[in-house]
Amino acid sequence: MGNQLCKGRKSRSKRRPMGFIHNQSSPSHTGIRTVGVDKVCNFSTNSDLCISIVTWNMNGQVTFEDLAEMVGSNREFDLLAVGLQEAPPCPHNKVATLLSAALDESHTLIGKVIMQSLQLYLFGPKAAGSFIHELKVDKQSIGGCGGIIGRKKGAVAIRINYKGIRMVFISCHLSAHARNVEERNTQCRHISHSLFSKLWNPYARPSHLTIWLGDLNYRLQGIDTYLARNLIGQDLHRRLHSKDQLLQEAGRGQIFNGFCEGTLTFKPTYKYNKGSSNYDTSHKVRVPAWTDRILFKIEDENNMEATLHSYESMDEIYGSDHKPVKAHLCLRLGQIPTKPTCSEHLDSNPSRHASPNGSHNAVSNHNNPSFCDRAFGGLLGEKARRTTPPPNSSILRFPSSFFSSFIFLSFPHHTLRSSHKQPLAYVLQLTSILPPFVKRSFFFFFFFSV
Repeated sequence: MGNQLCKGRKSRSKRRPMGFIHNQSSPSHTGIRTVGVDKVCNFSTNSDLCISIVTWNMNGQVTFEDLAEMVGSNREFDLLAVGLQEAPPCPHNKVATLLSAALDESHTLIGKVIMQSLQLYLFGPKAAGSFIHELKVDKQSIGGCGGIIGRKKGAVAIRINYKGIRMVFISCHLSAHARNVEERNTQCRHISHSLFSKLWNPYARPSHLTIWLGDLNYRLQGIDTYLARNLIGQDLHRRLHSKDQLLQEAGRGQIFNGFCEGTLTFKPTYKYNKGSSNYDTSHKVRVPAWTDRILFKIEDENNMEATLHSYESMDEIYGSDHKPVKAHLCLRLGQIPTKPTCSEHLDSNPSRHASPNGSHNAVSNHNNPSFCDRAFGGLLGEKARRTTPPPNSSILRFPSSFFSSFIFLSFPHHTLRSSHKQPLAYVLQLTSILPPFVKRSFFFFFFFSV
C-alpha cells in the first residue's frame, strides 16, 4: 500500500456539541504532521477510495484551457474535489460546465456549494449515486466582498457519506496580509465550529475524513522578499519552511491540531505576475508564500489508513497571481463502525439498508435518514446518541439512540398501557417522511404536553 501516513487513533475525549473539528491540544501531537509522498498509486488494487483534490485562487479569470490543465488527463480517482477562490463573476454553472467538459464525461458533478467567488465542486463516477447515502452543503461567511471580483472570505463545505465513509470537504479563503495571523487563526476556529454545527444541523455526525483546502493566506514571517526570492531561485525554498506562519501557528497548538500535510517540495504559490512564472514585480513586491494548501485529518477508530501520492503546484498555469495546488490521496479501510438505526428496526427487510459492498450503514438513505439521529442526536451530541436504552423497555428497541431512553423515561413501564405502544410506533415511523421543521414542531409539542 506504500507508506502509511495517517492512522486513525482512538480517543476517549468527549465530543463537543457544536462543529465537527476541534482544535484542542493533544499531548501526543500538536500541530500539522508533515508526511511524505508515495508516488506509486495502484488505483484499483491497493486502495478502497482515491481522491484528487485541487485548490486555486483564480484572481477573477477563467479559461477552459486552464481548467483542463488543472484537472489533468489522469482519471485514476474516485472523487475529485475542486475548491476555487476569487472565481470570476460569471454564471455559476459556467465553471461547473467547463470542469465537466475538462473531465471529458469520465466523472459527473455530484455536489457543489457556491458563495459568490468562493466555490467548491465535487465530482464522482457516473454510477456514484448508488454509493451516496448522505450529501449536505454548508457555508460560512467571514466578510470581504469588495472589489470588481467580489473577493468573498469565508468557507464553503460539502459533507458526504460515500460508500459508508463520512467525509467533509472545506474550501476556504481567509484574510490577507502577513500581519493578520491572529485574525486567520480566529477565522479557522470559527469556521471549524460553525460548519455543520450540531446545534442547528441534526444530520451532522463525526466524519471519518476531513479535507481542508483553499487560500489560507498564511505568509512567511520574519524574512524580506529579496532573501526569500534568492533562496527560491537557488532551489533552497525548503529553508523557508521554518518561516511559514501556518506551520508556526499549528506548532503552537492554535490551529489544525491532528491534521496532515504533504512536504512542501514545490515553490511558494503566491504572488506571481499574471501570465508568467515571475514573482511579483509591482510596487507592492509581495514576499512569496505558500498561501494555497491542502490538509487532511482522519478520525476513525478502526485504523483507516491514508497515503498521499502527490502534493504539488501547477506552475504551467499562468492565468492568476496564484498557482493551483493539487493532491492525490488514497484510503485503505478497516471495518467502518456501523450503528443500527430506528428505520432498520422498524423495517423487516434488512437488505434495504445494505450498501453496495454488503455492509450496513448508519445512514442508509439520504432521503430518509435515521429519525433518532435527526430528532435528538444533533441537539444532545454523540455521547447522548450512543446511550443504550434500559433492557426491560417494552416500547421500541433503538440501540445507540437517546430517543428510546427519552421515551422510556417519559412513559414509565408501569403506566404505559400495551394498547398505546403500537400507535406510538406508527407515529414515530410516520414522522420520518415529514419535513424537518414539521418534525421539530411536532416533537417539541408532543414532549412538552405529556
